[in-house]
Amino acid sequence: MLKKNRLSGIIVAMIFMAATIALASCSDTAGGEKSKTGKQNSARKPTSDEDWFSHYDPQLDDSGKKIAEGMSAKDYIDIGRKALNKGDSELAVRALERAIKINPHSAEAYYLRGQALDASAFGDEEHAMQDMEKALELNCHEPDLYERLARIYAGRGKGEQAIETLNRGVAARPDEPRLLLTRAAIQVDMKNNQKALDDYAAYLKVRPKKWLAHYLRANLLAQMGRNDEALAEYDASLSFDRADARPLKAKAELLFKLGRKKEAIKALTELIDHDRFDDDDALRLRGNIFFEMKDYAKAEADYTRAIKMSPDYARAGYEARSKLYQEMGKLDLAEKDKQEAIRQKSKPAEKPVYDLR
Repeated sequence: MLKKNRLSGIIVAMIFMAATIALASCSDTAGGEKSKTGKQNSARKPTSDEDWFSHYDPQLDDSGKKIAEGMSAKDYIDIGRKALNKGDSELAVRALERAIKINPHSAEAYYLRGQALDASAFGDEEHAMQDMEKALELNCHEPDLYERLARIYAGRGKGEQAIETLNRGVAARPDEPRLLLTRAAIQVDMKNNQKALDDYAAYLKVRPKKWLAHYLRANLLAQMGRNDEALAEYDASLSFDRADARPLKAKAELLFKLGRKKEAIKALTELIDHDRFDDDDALRLRGNIFFEMKDYAKAEADYTRAIKMSPDYARAGYEARSKLYQEMGKLDLAEKDKQEAIRQKSKPAEKPVYDLR
């Protein structure tokens, strides 16, 4: 059973890897209905995305019986989608409520309102789930819909419902193998390892050159102690794409765990020598290996470089270098780094988003 609100980063990555709010939509057969004023669409439309509410919403009474003149469900859906793309979930909810009042059979309106409710500052997951289930009932079969709904279920500790949702998605959209990856990620969180491996295999059967699937399968195999298979999968991932640092770093970590230090250093050096390298964790890992090999000068160089990459968020680097200085007998430097690490304990574990490299 998944713990409530526990959701791996892998699942989040899978859910948003192939779609954005702007591209995700369901087709409605009657999206351009007349408004409840009984008038056809006219040229009288908002002049900008921001002024629609001030110009049109005052024409609605508290019961919502009056709808702005000339506005159709499709108009409000378009406004809701634009608001979502701008991150204004509250505006999106208001617009999509109008769309649903005009056309209560619009799968797209329910789907988008579900997204907006889920993304709102208050995170109304309960009503978001209801809207998404309603969209499914109205025959919306967007892969993103199944994935978002599964994410909410999984985050609420309802792993079985998340899997059942994705089972429906796989059956309804066999042309979208990415659903297999999402289901595999949730199976991993639920410790259903063999089922996850089955999903990875099914995905790779139709997408054999997708590095990310090989990488994820390698991670699971490593967790299961099937190390040789995991290393082979990391190599397969790297054979299709060496631009992403994760497979090479994970391979190095596994090699280090297996005591294959020189191979681990070789992998990390390839990563570190990349012209876009910005991973202080990889530097610390190589420094740790050099430390174990008693190559203190190289360990110090790596720790110092890692600290310089992000000096205000380098607690782990200071702690590692403090231990190294202690081993080298440089007690003053060891104490100085130790105190800096303590000072940084009150800071966030990760750099703030605006400060990420």
